[in-house]
Amino acid sequence: MLAKITVIVRHLIQRFANPNEARALLQAQQSSAEALEIKRHAVRLLIFVVT
Repeated sequence: MLAKITVIVRHLIQRFANPNEARALLQAQQSSAEALEIKRHAVRLLIFVVT
């Protein structure tokens, strides 16, 4: 899973003319309400799978 995320992030950074702009947008998305909700669901799923 982490490898897939790394590839996605690298692809997004390459698509922008200015990689720093892509990096800033990705960092802003990390702490957005949408991202935090996805993280909460992922944690619940991991707890379910592990237990």
